[in-house]
Amino acid sequence: MIKNKIEKQQQINIVVISIGSFILGVLLNLLFVWISDSYKYTSWNDGKYYGDMSNGVPNGEGRFKKDGITYSGFWENGIMASGKIESDKYIYEGELNGTKFSGYGVAEYKDGKKYWGYWLNDYKHGLGLLKSKDNKLSFCFFDHGNMQIVPDANYNIGDKVYGIDISRYQGIIKWQDFSCNAEGEISNKLDKSHRYIQPVLFAIAKSTQGSKLRDSRFESNYSEAKRCGKVCGAYHFLTMTASGKEQAKYYIQNTPLSKGDFPPVLDFEKNNADGKTISDEKFAEIIPIAKEWIAEVKRYYKVSPIIYTNTNIYRTFIATDNELKKYDVWIASPESSQPNINNYILWQFSHNGEVNGIDESKVDINIFNGNYEDLLEYIKTKGIK
Repeated sequence: MIKNKIEKQQQINIVVISIGSFILGVLLNLLFVWISDSYKYTSWNDGKYYGDMSNGVPNGEGRFKKDGITYSGFWENGIMASGKIESDKYIYEGELNGTKFSGYGVAEYKDGKKYWGYWLNDYKHGLGLLKSKDNKLSFCFFDHGNMQIVPDANYNIGDKVYGIDISRYQGIIKWQDFSCNAEGEISNKLDKSHRYIQPVLFAIAKSTQGSKLRDSRFESNYSEAKRCGKVCGAYHFLTMTASGKEQAKYYIQNTPLSKGDFPPVLDFEKNNADGKTISDEKFAEIIPIAKEWIAEVKRYYKVSPIIYTNTNIYRTFIATDNELKKYDVWIASPESSQPNINNYILWQFSHNGEVNGIDESKVDINIFNGNYEDLLEYIKTKGIK
């Protein structure tokens, strides 16, 4: 009995010692990190700099702290050309001139406001989109922080929410400059003479086609559109060359959608990859492939996909199918009136959007079925979580 008590006490002592050693190790490690971190900081320009230096000034990746503000980015001879600035009032990320906002950048304020647009020496300067803390949008030209009012112009966000869909054919896009007028014409070089301009608020990029083709510009289109504050999405062009499961797997592997994005989109049309029209009889064979793709993608992303198609296909193949008709649709109906379809969420009303500075200048223009508040609510309830 006494022997058992001694052995039990020894076991308790071992556990206590082990826990104590672990805690001591953690504390020593934290102390080492703190000492190392403090040691690597260099006094510079009345602040503390941590990172690469040469000739006594920041050169390379580094972080600078002064007066409660942190500047992080790539430095060249003591000047930061782009990076991130954090204070107790805002977080800014974009182009810089030293430590001043200059060029294109995004500022998110702690009171809920947000601005995407151009700056000059810390002032909003040029074309910009300003969101208030209650999600009201203003889109206009700024001059050293002041909104520029053009007589008879309307720069407020209207009831229509414009967006584009793009692929590699549009080439390199200047996302930060996009805007469009009341007719849905968009340009990346609109000037103040335009009497009614609206921002392009969402962008849906082609990601994949079939089970082997990945759009070469998807990554850059998606990341740049997101950087510039667009609500993003990605579509897959369905083919008959592979099963729905194979195509879904390929889309999933190449499409890292994130919170706040549109649901996955299935491009479901009668033109095959070669641009040839498929007969109704042949097209009926793609329906099971589409259903298989939808099921796999829905399971992975945990949201219901959107189906992209035209009015004829919708009425012939989707509205008559008890399974497919449950999904929201994106209707391609260029040069015609608004779709008379209850569950349409996007309307592609033009294939002829003009974008200056892009080699393949024609782009598809779309309108969301609702205002900006409706778009935010749709993304919140049906978008990627």
